[in-house]
Amino acid sequence: MRFEEKRFENLFSNSSHYYVVPEYQRAYEWDTNERRKRNQVREFWEDLNEFVESESDFPLGNIIILKKGDEHEVVDGQQRLTTCLILIKSIIDRLEELGDKEYKYKEKAEELRKRYIVNYDRIKFRPQEYDRNFWDDFIVKGIDRTPETKSQRRIKEAKKFFDEELKKKSPEEIDKIREKIENALLGVVELKDKREATSIFELQNDRGKALTN
Repeated sequence: MRFEEKRFENLFSNSSHYYVVPEYQRAYEWDTNERRKRNQVREFWEDLNEFVESESDFPLGNIIILKKGDEHEVVDGQQRLTTCLILIKSIIDRLEELGDKEYKYKEKAEELRKRYIVNYDRIKFRPQEYDRNFWDDFIVKGIDRTPETKSQRRIKEAKKFFDEELKKKSPEEIDKIREKIENALLGVVELKDKREATSIFELQNDRGKALTN
């Protein structure tokens, strides 16, 4: 087991690395519904905006990963990681819209896409298996799809929420948000084998799917 502090962008600095949520993890659960007890996506957005105008780094907490060559299984922290990537896709889409006026925005959008979304046909992040086709179509390719699971609905609602919030921001404000999330601090725990991964997952999170042999 190894611990290292990293910037969010450093997780994706190697173009061949990609992340996948293993089958024993629960699906995406963060919500935007104001009638629910917790609106985690809205809370995340409000926290991020508080840090945008400060010199302090935005803290994203810890993420636990199991390295298997270029593949990295996300053992813990996938809710935050997924939300960050949905936000980045919203930033990409907004910059592409602005790119109709200034080419520099399209260049930045393409740079973000290659680093965080897809690079040379390698999709950089894959959620739970039963949500991967939806993620590939809706987030990676930008194809509108009707959600078939609660987690797919939450992914779509989070994207819609960020899209609407970014339309209220100037290009300069969007760039500050982009910079703050790319430079957010993470505590990254790298595990050596699957036994470590399943043990830590059981200790930290008892709401996921039951582990099989």
